[in-house]
Amino acid sequence: MSLQKPQGAAFQKTPARSPAHQRGASPVKNELPVTVQVGNFRHMITKVQLGGSELAIVVSIVVCCVLLLLCTVALVVYCTKSRRAERYWQKTLLQMEEMESQIREEIRKGGVKREILT
Repeated sequence: MSLQKPQGAAFQKTPARSPAHQRGASPVKNELPVTVQVGNFRHMITKVQLGGSELAIVVSIVVCCVLLLLCTVALVVYCTKSRRAERYWQKTLLQMEEMESQIREEIRKGGVKREILT
């Protein structure tokens, strides 16, 4: 029993030129072909344009800066309100402690008066 090597055909496919290229127009400088090659089979799938994305990059940077600025403002407002609320609660607790000491003082004085009267 002998093994035979399978017969295969080698395909070499070259990219078709667009009508603009056939008329002699120069190809776009910022394009790179995307080519798939399997064995001897080679096929250009598409062309990728380089550049032209500078505007998108600038817009992305501007949007990120605006979001960072908004987050910073929100953090400052939050911290300011937190400090203000903390001072308010400290003042309230101090007032409550003062009222408590006044009530104890009144109770102590009232208790002393009752003992004198009896």
